[in-house]
Amino acid sequence: MIRRPPRSTQSRSSAASDVYKRQMQHTMTNLCYYSPSATWAEPNIQKAASYMQLLVNNRQCGQMIGKRAQEHIYTNFNQAILNKQINTRLQWIKKSLE
Repeated sequence: MIRRPPRSTQSRSSAASDVYKRQMQHTMTNLCYYSPSATWAEPNIQKAASYMQLLVNNRQCGQMIGKRAQEHIYTNFNQAILNKQINTRLQWIKKSLE
């Protein structure tokens, strides 16, 4: 169980607040999907802008992409699949807290 430091020490750096911060960091690290060393993609702003211009200038292309995206959402994120994913995640969190 994580105990919060007294309010008088939360705003200042103190031993109590440092312990609390370490406990929270440890807890959050154990509950996160991604490790702190995970590699993240860097967005390409120019490429994103060119795709947005394509969609503005070519309505048919945008409609086709939208239809395919809708089918993907309905297939991969329906209620049954989401229920299973949420249940799996909750079970994982429960085990990590034991």
